Amino acid sequence: ANTVTNVRINGISKDMILTLTTPIAHGQRGVTVAYNDSTPADNKGIQDTAGNRLTSIPTTAVDNLVLDRTPPVIHSATVTGNQLVLTYTEAG
Repeated sequence: ANTVTNVRINGISKDMILTLTTPIAHGQRGVTVAYNDSTPADNKGIQDTAGNRLTSIPTTAVDNLVLDRTPPVIHSATVTGNQLVLTYTEAG
């Protein structure tokens, strides 16, 4: 289980964007998403601007195929004899 911490809708493309507690790693497969409004009477579930509630999303397989385009950040550079050692960290 991976808890959804935020839901937003892209106003132009109408995509529903879910923010998860734990990111899905690039290339990770076998991930599924499903949704059931467990408390439909409280009107706090996912709904459109007209108030129509989304009652469920069937279990659907998803893949994270978005490439990591954030470059590493050089942390240090040292020279030992004829070797240059670069140490880097991933940004973000």
